[in-house]
Amino acid sequence: MNCSHCGTPSVHADQRFCGNCGGDLAAATRPGVEPPPAYHPPARVTGPLFADDPSTTRPAPGGQQPPPPVPAYAAVPPQQPAPVPQPPLPAYDDGRRNRRRTPVLLLAVAAVVAALIGAGGVVLLFGSDDDDRASDTSAEDRGDGVDATTDTTTDTTTQGEATTATTTATESESAEPASYRCWHGGPPVTRLVDCAPPSGAAGLAWVFPSSDESTCSPSVGVQRAAEVDCSPLVDGDPVRFHYSEWRSRAALETYYGGNTVATIASPGGRGDLTAARVESRASDVGYKVAVYYADSTAVWSVTIYAADEAQYLAAVDLLEARPFRQLRGERE
Repeated sequence: MNCSHCGTPSVHADQRFCGNCGGDLAAATRPGVEPPPAYHPPARVTGPLFADDPSTTRPAPGGQQPPPPVPAYAAVPPQQPAPVPQPPLPAYDDGRRNRRRTPVLLLAVAAVVAALIGAGGVVLLFGSDDDDRASDTSAEDRGDGVDATTDTTTDTTTQGEATTATTTATESESAEPASYRCWHGGPPVTRLVDCAPPSGAAGLAWVFPSSDESTCSPSVGVQRAAEVDCSPLVDGDPVRFHYSEWRSRAALETYYGGNTVATIASPGGRGDLTAARVESRASDVGYKVAVYYADSTAVWSVTIYAADEAQYLAAVDLLEARPFRQLRGERE
């Protein structure tokens, strides 16, 4: 049976469909059945697949122009990373160069010194006869030179022995511990701090030697631990000196601080003493001065009752006050 569409004969007797167009072979024999349209396969393209030449491009079936060819994908070249700037190489270190050269220079200097020492040794070892003759010169030929050298050596030795003896004597003296005698007597001590501070009438006599006279008489008060009144004559008139040992430094400063009129020069300009003009309740006393030690630990004072400043200046010359550093004792 031939196909009713394309006329292709069947290969097998029971073949139902056309092998060329695929049409139903039996449909042609059935009445009222329209045969399927003929199958026309597209034309085979024989030219280049991506040809863009109009003269070689075949029109598509039905007179339609084929779509324009798609341009080939332009590959974007890979982006190269920007070069990383390298830091400049450090300049050659001149100090390092000098350090590198230093061992070389030291070796060269050492070699030269060694060569010079070797040459000197050779000269000493194989010296000329003139040196030998010079060393063999007799003492008589040298004359005064030998005597002067001998005397100089002797003098130097003598001076050295004298210096050594003096140094030894000085060291022996300084090695001995210091010895102090306390104000109240007793055995000597090596430190003044080991002596008790002065106290009582005897202590006032040690602090103020001028308080131990025939015109002086001790007494005891309330604010003071010890008191001594003296009346020496000044230009034929008696002037009262009142010596005191206060019970505390605070009591001394409170009393004189409350009635001080003005601070005046200390007796003899001494730095360990303070002098202040103070008020007086007595009508016959026109110039009253308190003198006490400036150190905050001292509790001793003396008050001078004078008629006027001139009498005070004459009376203060009779005052005897021991230096503060010797109040506990003195060095033997």
